[in-house]
This record gives sequence, C-alpha cells and structure tokens, in this order.
Amino acid sequence: MADDVAAILDAAPVKPSDAIAFVRQKTLVTTASFGELEQEAHARAFTSAGMTEMSMLRKVGSDVSRAISEGMSYSEFQKRFLKIAEDHDWKPKTPSSVVTDRDLKNRANLIYDTNMSMAYSAGEWKRLNTPEAIDIFPWFQYRHHSCPHPRLQHLAWDGLILPRDDPFWITHWPPNGWRCHCTVEPISRRDMRMNKWEVSESPPIRLVERRNPATGKMVHVPEGVDLGFAYNPGRVWQADVEARAATAPKPITHINGIPKTEVAPGVREQAQVKQIGELLDKRAGSVEAGTLPDAVVKELGVTDDSVVLDHDTIGKQGLHHGEIGREEYEAIPAMIARPEAVVPTRPGASGPAVILIGRNGRAFYRMVIGRLKSVTKLKSFHAVRESEVRRLMRRSVITDDAEKMENGEE
Repeated sequence: MADDVAAILDAAPVKPSDAIAFVRQKTLVTTASFGELEQEAHARAFTSAGMTEMSMLRKVGSDVSRAISEGMSYSEFQKRFLKIAEDHDWKPKTPSSVVTDRDLKNRANLIYDTNMSMAYSAGEWKRLNTPEAIDIFPWFQYRHHSCPHPRLQHLAWDGLILPRDDPFWITHWPPNGWRCHCTVEPISRRDMRMNKWEVSESPPIRLVERRNPATGKMVHVPEGVDLGFAYNPGRVWQADVEARAATAPKPITHINGIPKTEVAPGVREQAQVKQIGELLDKRAGSVEAGTLPDAVVKELGVTDDSVVLDHDTIGKQGLHHGEIGREEYEAIPAMIARPEAVVPTRPGASGPAVILIGRNGRAFYRMVIGRLKSVTKLKSFHAVRESEVRRLMRRSVITDDAEKMENGEE
C-alpha cells in the first residue's frame, strides 16, 4: 500500500512546498483513540490514536514532515517508527491482547499513507484554486485508481465531472477513507470539447449512521466515506490560513503605549515571551523574540537590537528538531539577552550572522541570528551537547558561567 501511494504522489503535479506547509501548520494533539477529534480538526492537528505521550508524537510528526519535504521512503519511515515505538515502550491498541511486530508495521503504514495522501490532497486543492486555475478549470473530475480491493462507491464516482463549486467537493474531496488513493483532476473547456464530455448530475448525498469509537455516539457520514474523512482538508486549511493571517501577531513596537526601547529590559522580555506564545498559538505571523546585547549588535553591524522570529522558521525547525517545545521557545528571549557565548561566523550570502550559545536550566542551545534584508532574524534554534558547546567556546566571547564549564567547574 505504501508503494501505491508513493507512485501516485510521484506523478502528482503538487508543489512539495504546498504539501509541506499543510503539515507544518498542524499542532500536536495526543489522543487515546480515533474519533476524539472532529473530522475537520484533523486538518489542523497531527495525532495518532493511542499515542498519548507528547514527546513520542513530536518525533513521529517530525518524521512525517521529513517524509514529505525530503522524500523519506516508507521503508526508512517504518524503520524509524519502530525505533521510536521501542524507545517509548509503546504499542498500538489491537483487538487481541497480544501486539505483534506486524501490528506495529501496520500502524507505521497507516500513519505514512494517510498523512502523505492528506498533505498532497490539501496541496492539490491550493494549486487548483489560484485565480488562474479558477479561470482555466471550471470543473473537477473524480478519479478512482486501480487497487486490489476497490470500494464500490468510489468506483461509481470514477469519471464524475462537477462544477468546482459543487457541494459534493466539500465532503467528498479525496482521500475518502483509510488507504483511499482516489484523486481529482481539473477539467478545462478544451478538455470538455476534445473528449465530448458533459457535466454530470450532482449525486445525492445519502447519510448513513456510524458509531464513533471514542465517544460511543452515532454520527451521520456520507455513504462511501469513512468516519472522519467527510471534509476537504485543503479547503479547511486555506480558510484557516486566511483567518490566521487576519489576526497574525507582529513584532511589538510599544508596550503599554511606551516605545519598547524605553521600557525596563525585564518588561520588554516578558512581552517577548508573551509574543512567542501568541506565535505558537496563531501559527502565523512574526514576533520580537529577543533583545540583542550591545556586543552582538556591534558584531552584526546593525543599529536595531531587536531579533525577529517568524512562524515559517518554527515550521522548519520541526523537521529536524521536533524535541523543541513551548517551554524552550519561551526561554529564547532570556537566552538572547544573556547568552553564554557569542561565536562570530563568516558572512553568508544573506549577510552577517552570529551563533549564540544560550542556557536554559542545565541544557544548552545553539541559536543562529543573522541579518536578512532589513530585519535581524532568529534563523535556527536547537539543543546542543556539551562537547559541541566546548568546541564553539574556543572561538567565542565567553561569559563567566561558560568559562566555569570550560574549566570543568560544573
């Protein structure tokens, strides 16, 4: 099955960036069983039934993002998933009390297959709803692809041509179930003429009752669509993007009506922590993440001491540093203001940059801060081992605390 979805996605003209953006905007939500989240919530959250430990969910979510952005194969994803499950002593719920290696591999397959399909489905919706696409393609055609065990209802929809604004696409945009690999193709006026096609009659949507396994309640879903799939992920995503953009945070300029440069450093730092929390919640926009010490301002050759963090950077961080959570992000303002060390770097194509070594508790963090056009940005942020810290110390401006660690006093 994983090979099937990979083949379909390889042929899909969706920009990987669109599929990646869909996955990155999701928040992590732990659930005990499938059905705890309403169906449209799955377009906003990454979850897996029975995965109740946030640290494990974060690692699996990071690998899903990497599978889409870097083309990680299913075999590699499965290998990594089995290792994560072993490290966390996690087993999926099964009808039997005995969980086999095959059960774990089936769960890996389901996570990979469903998330890849959903991401590319959402990316396809975005691609087909640009102003140019709306003008060129007035209709969509439902396509069923051959598989060993086809759903008869999905076969019946194969070849269906409906206007792009038909309500059918709100609840029946594929995938329409577990391991469903149906797709939608755009249809132009020329396509209609060349193939002598006609617009289909919109099929009646017959609702059937299904039992939600998490709540025990009976819910109505369209016939032929699995529970939790009767929504258009791309449509939900785009509506959310527009809503978040309208209320996205921006870097502070004033605090309680006073210019930020005139308030006490502690007050400004508290405002920065609050802004980072808003950025994590809104999943859009940019904020002031810290105030540079004078020595770093001089090193970068800038006049503004403000450091900006945007949501795109947070999304990229999730690919390789899924262990970074809210607590670490909200510690950034203090670490920027009072770094353990400042490490000069060679100017890159985008301008000068420095590495700051920050400390939160007993953990050390590496922050790359650089100038991009007229803005000083936090470009990357992740935990580092003491061995790496010691290496960086050799070419840094070192504070007293860092010198103690270098001399083995801690």
